[in-house]
Amino acid sequence: MNKLLYGRLAWVFPLFSPLKTYRKETALFSKLIKAHARRPVKSLLHLGCGAGQNDFFFKKSFQVSGVDISRSMLRLARTLNPEAVYRQGDYRSVRLKRMFDAVACVDSLDYMTTERDLGSVFRTAYRHLEPGGIFFSLLETTRESYRPNRIFSWTFQGPGVVGAFAEAAFAASRSGTTYEKAMVFLIRKSGKINVHSDVHRFGLFRRNDVLRLL
Repeated sequence: MNKLLYGRLAWVFPLFSPLKTYRKETALFSKLIKAHARRPVKSLLHLGCGAGQNDFFFKKSFQVSGVDISRSMLRLARTLNPEAVYRQGDYRSVRLKRMFDAVACVDSLDYMTTERDLGSVFRTAYRHLEPGGIFFSLLETTRESYRPNRIFSWTFQGPGVVGAFAEAAFAASRSGTTYEKAMVFLIRKSGKINVHSDVHRFGLFRRNDVLRLL
C-alpha cells in the first residue's frame, strides 16, 4: 500500500488522529475480547496495527505484537510502544513463528477490496490463533450501512505545525463492491503552507458475505 498518509505524511498521523481518541474504543475492544475468548487472553496479534495508537491501550491488558505493511507507520508504533513486537509485512499473507491467544484487525479491514483479500486476512488470523483463542475484527462500513457523498473535516496542531484535514467519501463503483475517499491536508509548517491530497479505495461487502467468509 503506497499511500501518502502512510508514507511521506506519516508524521502527521498522530496530530490529526490523536492518541486520546483511541482510549474508549480500545477499552471496549479489550473487554469484548476477554469476554468472548475461550481461554485466558495474555497475548494479542494486531493485524494492520498502523501507528500503534490502539496498541498503546491494548498493552494495558495484553502482550502486544503487530504487523503492518507501512514501515513509516511502524516507526511511529515502535516509538509509542517500545515493549511491543512489530513486524513489517502484508497481513494477508504474513506467517509468524508463534501463536496468540487473540488476533485483532480493527482499523484496516476496510482496505480489503475483494472477497479473496478479505478471506486471506481471516486465514492469517486463524493460522496464528491458539485453540480457544479469539479473532476480533471491525469492518467500519458494509454495503448495507454505506452512505455516499459525505464530507468530514477538522483541524489539528502540534509543535510548529498547524493543519486542516478534509475527507470526502464518494459513491461506490459501478459494481458496488468498492468506494473511494479523497483526503486533503493543508499543513502550515515553518511559515510555509503545503497542500497534499490522497485517494484511498475501500471494499464494500454485504454483512452476510463477511460472515460466510469467516
